[in-house]
Amino acid sequence: MSFWGFMASQDILDAGVANLGLKDQRIAMQWINENIEAFGGDPAKVTIWGESAGGGNVCYHATAYGGRDDGLFRGVIAESGADGSHMKNLTEPQQIYDTIVGIVGCDGSSDKLACLRTVPFEKLNATITEISGSFYPIVDGDIIPDLPSVLLDAGKFTKTPILLGTNADEATMFAGTGVNTDEDIASLIQSSGLDANTTEILMALYPDIDSLGLPANYRVQPDGPVGKQFKRSVALLTDQMFLSWRRLRTDAWSKYGAPAYSYLFESPTSSSKPSPPQSLTPSKRLTTGWS
Repeated sequence: MSFWGFMASQDILDAGVANLGLKDQRIAMQWINENIEAFGGDPAKVTIWGESAGGGNVCYHATAYGGRDDGLFRGVIAESGADGSHMKNLTEPQQIYDTIVGIVGCDGSSDKLACLRTVPFEKLNATITEISGSFYPIVDGDIIPDLPSVLLDAGKFTKTPILLGTNADEATMFAGTGVNTDEDIASLIQSSGLDANTTEILMALYPDIDSLGLPANYRVQPDGPVGKQFKRSVALLTDQMFLSWRRLRTDAWSKYGAPAYSYLFESPTSSSKPSPPQSLTPSKRLTTGWS
């Protein structure tokens, strides 16, 4: 699925063409529903599955249009899913959109969106190296009528069975390694839009104690490849990005009496000597909202 399917801006919202990536997937599922019998399949036995952003996407289909059940799937499998960030805040998506519009020369057009549609693919695709930030779904009042947390709490999702889970210590590969101070941790928490009081509470709940952080079998060395509070940041981000996302859905499915199955994937190491984290250089963090 192309990132461009989740480009957003006020122009895109006004035109009613936000979240086209999800709508493309919906059309694909409709095609399967109408044609799978010709390939020996059963349209009543379709399960949708996705991992990472794909895990997030299949769960968006469970809440699509407020949980409208179009009979397109009978079950959902989501591995390490995640939602977008600030799904009602257009600040970052608008900045990305404006940057792309400027690079391709559509900033002087009276209809920027129409101008973008005339740009050759190669020229448009080349702008990806000039932008920062992430593409993610936004609340559009249509296929995503509200925040997933609101929809789930209200039971506005298909009550089909769900299997979902995460990998152990999963944020290890997303956390930047240069995390050394309380100020770094506070900045990390507040990057999700949380206030000072909530930040203080979370810092108390996730103390700077190496043995409590993640990965559990890794110990930060004074002159090692990661910052002093790297494990603290991994513990925070693992819960923020993955575990809270999983728990929000299993709780909702349970609340409304729908079957839910959850897993934690963990592969034991053969060596008794702890291995360093996979991410040894600062990496771009996948931004998600706290649930």
